[in-house]
Amino acid sequence: MIRKALLIAAVVVMPAATVSAITLGAGVAAAKGGTPGPITCATTGSVAFAAPGLTYDGSLTKKTTEDSKSSFTGSGTGCSTKAIKITVVSATTACAGASSPPEACTGSSSKKPNYYDDTAGFASSSTETDIYTALAAGIKTTDNGTKVTLEQPPSSSDVTPVDGGACGSDTVGFKIVDGPVSGQPSLTWSSLVCLTTDTGSHTTDNFYNDLVSSAGGDESITIATANIGGSSNLTIAS
Repeated sequence: MIRKALLIAAVVVMPAATVSAITLGAGVAAAKGGTPGPITCATTGSVAFAAPGLTYDGSLTKKTTEDSKSSFTGSGTGCSTKAIKITVVSATTACAGASSPPEACTGSSSKKPNYYDDTAGFASSSTETDIYTALAAGIKTTDNGTKVTLEQPPSSSDVTPVDGGACGSDTVGFKIVDGPVSGQPSLTWSSLVCLTTDTGSHTTDNFYNDLVSSAGGDESITIATANIGGSSNLTIAS
């Protein structure tokens, strides 16, 4: 999960373990019927983690999956102007037999035997796996007013975490590259998702700082949502 919503978000997003599903919808740009081609869309939006949110201890559940939801919009010439909504369904983890179960598991029972959304888990590589799996359904949007589907990249290694770098200092997120565009063999798509500010109990409006503090042992923090912004973008290139 310092890599899940995102795509979740973003494109994806974000949010928890190894099994994900995605549902999404997209809108149309102002122009209709133009020829698809290279475009760069600045993106803004938010990711809502499964309630109550990311915490140091995680939360217990009887369910085998939990949902995180994101919504983002693009701006720029040729870009779709309606929100793209993404739901990532991620597997929870059984407390029994877990190699490093969070403290919440000390209160687990047969009624709530699984945990999810501990901040240490968000920082694990399973988040990129979740995002990649979610992209199997494709993202329906428009390019210069013409409907296109942004397809799943060829390899799970095409989804990587970003810590600083393109997102800027003290900002984390995800990058997706080399995705095919349906019916357009000369085009590929990519997305940078930067998680900037946040909301929730005892948060400081800085997702990175709150995530680091929570993962470091601050049990007072609950990160309910993270915002997509800064350098975030969705690009179609030739």
